[in-house]
Amino acid sequence: MNRTIQGILKEDYKKWKDREYIFTRVDDIYKAKTFGQTIYDVLAFAEVLLSFGLQNENIAVYGENSYEWMVSDLAIMGYVGANVAIDKEWKEYSVDDAIRRTNVKCVIYSKGKKDIIGNLKPKYDIIYIYMQEDFAELLAKGYQLLKNKQDIFDFDEREYDKMCKIVFSSGTTGIPKASMLTQRNILCGWDNLYKRAPMIDTDICYLFLPLHHTYAGLCNFLFSTISGMQIYLCSDTRKMGEELQIVKPTVFCAVPLIYERFYKIAVLTGQDLKTLFGGNIKYMFSGGAYFDEDIRSEYKKSGLNMMEAYALSETSSIFSIQYSNSINVKSVGTIFENIVVKVINPDENGCGELAVKGDNVCLGYYGNEKATKEAFDKDGYFHTGDLGYIDENNELYLTGRKKRMILTGNGENVDPKEIEHLIHQNAEIAKVKVYEDGGIIKATIYVWDDVDLNSVIENVNKLLPKYKQVKEFNMIRDSIDTRLK
Repeated sequence: MNRTIQGILKEDYKKWKDREYIFTRVDDIYKAKTFGQTIYDVLAFAEVLLSFGLQNENIAVYGENSYEWMVSDLAIMGYVGANVAIDKEWKEYSVDDAIRRTNVKCVIYSKGKKDIIGNLKPKYDIIYIYMQEDFAELLAKGYQLLKNKQDIFDFDEREYDKMCKIVFSSGTTGIPKASMLTQRNILCGWDNLYKRAPMIDTDICYLFLPLHHTYAGLCNFLFSTISGMQIYLCSDTRKMGEELQIVKPTVFCAVPLIYERFYKIAVLTGQDLKTLFGGNIKYMFSGGAYFDEDIRSEYKKSGLNMMEAYALSETSSIFSIQYSNSINVKSVGTIFENIVVKVINPDENGCGELAVKGDNVCLGYYGNEKATKEAFDKDGYFHTGDLGYIDENNELYLTGRKKRMILTGNGENVDPKEIEHLIHQNAEIAKVKVYEDGGIIKATIYVWDDVDLNSVIENVNKLLPKYKQVKEFNMIRDSIDTRLK
């Protein structure tokens, strides 16, 4: 029988109704919501969204990690429609584009996004839900709707292979592409993850990665509804060190940039790496960017069970991860048993583009049939754009990218064409080359006439999240003016 969000939450309610589940730090004290409270809120919020006529509609969630974000996510995916998970770092330009392209009918947003959504409200005649002001009132309405039901879990079943989530990934056209995920996609990885890292209801996870990414949204959050592990939300990334000592997690997920920073702290202060993470770590996951092999090795030597993974938004997060206590610091894990990965046009060393096929692979890109056709071959394999090879033990190794793409230290994919397109809007600019150097994004800009590039870059950066912003540029005068006079 297929595992579904509705089925999982109904079972959780029976098993763990009174167990503490999601912890949020308020006034320096962690306060918990039980499994029962959380699930009841999910059902109540789902009732409200359905009462608004939002069944099978696309609903955007835009904001920082929070209990409200998590309730919204489960309610939408499990009972209502599709969660359009908008990057919390996106500025108005990108949010506007996402709402328009994915035909959003409702936006649920946080306090920090009030100004951006306020600017967009006149443009879109849709439903808006402000987490900090509307949520409590709407939940109260939902509680009343639930009281009128004989069975609070009596909802229409959602189609297992129907889109329930949209996540954005960097595209080769310069516009982030909207990957369409189903319940089959997002839930099929649990069993193989459990083989490698058997997380259970006594485990504790410290969650700071953004929930709009599949890494945190699925591996940290959604899978906790299956394992039963508790989740402590990071209140402020500047307090991570302090909170790790309070929470003492057994499960920790991060990108290499975070692990590198903690390693530097350990080296500079002489502190033990295990102690820095609270001393109770059982499973430590890394993914999203290149991780220096020497630093990975130091983590393993310290006794931390560092497990490298490989994931893409289009593949519903991870489909390859190391087995617990693996000593290999070069691979990105062993490919999941229910997933097929092939190497296309391998060279003499067996290296080529990686292509994936399995229940984890997305339906395609929302509203972009051309990009979908380009991404999948005639046999149904999704072409990742990553180069690598597979050894005799089915371990996967990455060697590079097929297409020009910037991968930031915190695991964000940045398509330089998106930035180049924005810079090139100025009539005096002939050509633009955006690239990464020393961990920052730079641009070489060819101009025909004198132009205030400081203003150009400043205006472009206003449209982009921090991780995409140009930090340095140099100007070159193009000697041949090919413009029509």
